Amino acid sequence: MRGDLRPSDLLEYLEEEKAQKLEYCKQLFRLCVLQREALESGDIAEVAEVIMQKRDLLKNLSQVEDRIERIAGSLTSLGEGSENDDPYDGLDHEIAAIMKEVMALEYENQASLARKAMEMRIFPREKRKRPRRVSVFNPLRSSRGIPIT
Repeated sequence: MRGDLRPSDLLEYLEEEKAQKLEYCKQLFRLCVLQREALESGDIAEVAEVIMQKRDLLKNLSQVEDRIERIAGSLTSLGEGSENDDPYDGLDHEIAAIMKEVMALEYENQASLARKAMEMRIFPREKRKRPRRVSVFNPLRSSRGIPIT
């Protein structure tokens, strides 16, 4: 079936996949804004929900990017890749601009989340040493007979 695809069909699929990628990027931007608002309001449950939605969206975005790479590879193997990328440069520039904003928001959100965790003291604890076991018979020696200094 793959051999039956013409370059025009591949270009159409490429356009559809890039449009889907653009939609996912816009949704990711909206989720980053929602996360910032939830962090500002202090709603940790909402922050967790948004993070889970972003995780699912990033998984879908990764799948779309894989399909785009496969289609672009097929176009390149057919000799149709370089000259036919021009109609989609606008989409690529828009995707790049949105992702730049997403990365800036994500950086701010991570910093805000770290500050919030420090305020609430939600961070990994250091491993605590177990207290020494003291001998019942001699409090100056441990239960193993080793002197306590």
